[in-house]
Amino acid sequence: LFVGPHGVGKSTVARAWAQELLDHEGKLAVHPDYHELDCDTLRADDVDPIEAARAVIRFMVTKPLLAVRKVALIRHAETLTRTAGDALLKTLEEPRGARVMILTVSHADFVSPTIRSRCQTIVFQPVASEALRAWIAARYPAVD
Repeated sequence: LFVGPHGVGKSTVARAWAQELLDHEGKLAVHPDYHELDCDTLRADDVDPIEAARAVIRFMVTKPLLAVRKVALIRHAETLTRTAGDALLKTLEEPRGARVMILTVSHADFVSPTIRSRCQTIVFQPVASEALRAWIAARYPAVD
């Protein structure tokens, strides 16, 4: 469970981790062992949230095609309906084999305690401007 304010980089880190887990350098969207669900788009795209959750479950129970594991990213998981979140519980509780499911949320309290209890939580916080400047200066000394 990646928790942090909007724009802090949760999805960017999740995708980078997914690429590492899948040993993949190309576009994740075309990798058969990667699935991404953006819960914010469900209402806009007129997609049934329960069916979207079931699609993630169906994806997670099949064997990997290319990689040694499967990775699913569920962005903005706090906007899942309670029923859709409940549908994911068994998959979160008892993942089959080498499966990784990453959920991103802006606040941990926005996700049901039942889902939170089945996840490892990683908190993301904005980086202080001074720390960011120091990192850039050390990494790219020729850049003003």
